[in-house]
Amino acid sequence: MHLQKISGFTREEALASTTLKLNLWVHEKDRQNMIATLRQGRAMVSEEVMLRAKNGIIYTVLFSAQTIQFGKQLCIISSIEDITDRKLAVNMLESSLSLLQATLESTADGILVIDQIGKVTQFNKKFAEMWRIPDELLEKKIDEQLLNYVIIQLLEPEEFISKVKWLYEHPGESSFDNLKLKDGRVFERYSQPQKIGINILGRVWSFRDITERVRYMKALEQSEEKFRKAFYRNPDAIVISRLEDGMIVSINKGFTQIMEYTEEEVKGKTASELNIWASPEDRESLRIV
Repeated sequence: MHLQKISGFTREEALASTTLKLNLWVHEKDRQNMIATLRQGRAMVSEEVMLRAKNGIIYTVLFSAQTIQFGKQLCIISSIEDITDRKLAVNMLESSLSLLQATLESTADGILVIDQIGKVTQFNKKFAEMWRIPDELLEKKIDEQLLNYVIIQLLEPEEFISKVKWLYEHPGESSFDNLKLKDGRVFERYSQPQKIGINILGRVWSFRDITERVRYMKALEQSEEKFRKAFYRNPDAIVISRLEDGMIVSINKGFTQIMEYTEEEVKGKTASELNIWASPEDRESLRIV
């Protein structure tokens, strides 16, 4: 009855024909494989094949067959199990996992996902590259071994371990901090619980290399410090004002000594308001207010 339901053929239609004439086989190689297996005296057990129904719908089934003696005739007895929906669900799951992995690989961050018992469930290549972790260690997917490999690269391993322990003791909490490595690199570390609904399944760790950003900011700070020293120590009168409206932003010690204004007196005002310019034409030549 199951075959009738899937194929759409009546019992009478099936008895008067063959699977080949009914065009049941989507792939001829599957039929030939069945025949070859049975001729070798073996049974075909739960082989995944595709069958075509009378209305053209394709079903994925588990096909089993073996030879039996029926009276004086050697016959084939076969059975099928419809797994179309199950196969679709598996394909959707595989597609979802592939999409997830593709998403992980496309991010600029190194990603590591740990379940509740400390087993690595997911990671991307960026994570392995950032921490320079060998393939054989990654294949084991043991959180403790990865942790031990990571901490030997850090300038402050105790602080790192302390934060990890605290987060595992507080599974619902998130954290964000910076990590300094012995080779001079700096990583941002962000960690948050992995959830489905309200259920916590594990923890997601993400790492971003901010070494160049830190170096740039440090160079900028050093440049600004040099400018401040040159600005305030210069014996000449120097004033910084906004181009758009001429409002004074800052003055140096030389300006205070020469012009006899304090910074409080001039800050937020313009040269015109202070009547600094003896000749208005000179002020206008600067093309500022």
